[in-house]
Amino acid sequence: MDGEWKPNEESLQQLLEMGISKEDAEEALRNTGNSSVVFAADYAFAKQDKIDPFLSRVYQIPEGCKMVFVVNTDLGMSIGKTAAQVGHATLGLYQKLTASPQYAEDLINWEDNGGKMVVLKGLNYQHLKLLEKEAEVNKLPAHCITDAGLTEVQSGSTTVLAIFGKETQVNNVTGELALLQ
Repeated sequence: MDGEWKPNEESLQQLLEMGISKEDAEEALRNTGNSSVVFAADYAFAKQDKIDPFLSRVYQIPEGCKMVFVVNTDLGMSIGKTAAQVGHATLGLYQKLTASPQYAEDLINWEDNGGKMVVLKGLNYQHLKLLEKEAEVNKLPAHCITDAGLTEVQSGSTTVLAIFGKETQVNNVTGELALLQ
């Protein structure tokens, strides 16, 4: 039957390697929505310790995180240039996140849940700077890319703003922006 639930095989194998029985591992994966081997393991261990897994701190699946990139469309960058600038923004923001322990839990959440990324249209330099300030007010890590000016845009041009955080918080800053197409 196509609609029948199946455990994520890779997660199931990892749980079995932790010494969790197949029955408990499958139950844990089912009850945590196959979302994370970490959540499933915590669920299974809570059950083994006779703690209600539904009351476990870790079982409560946290809100997803995402990384957004706001492109300065006023610069008229080509698709290739835009892709390169978004790549620079990804690396810059990721380095900032990994260098600060305060972002560790959200970064793990983001990585465990597929590393959601969205590329959005920004109007111009002033718009990106306004969004950066708004991110700062909302305590969201952000990173702006300033181009060296070796190819398509003038040296010192702000090309992309990257912002990271819980989806609802990021949406408070960028939720009204259109996808870059």
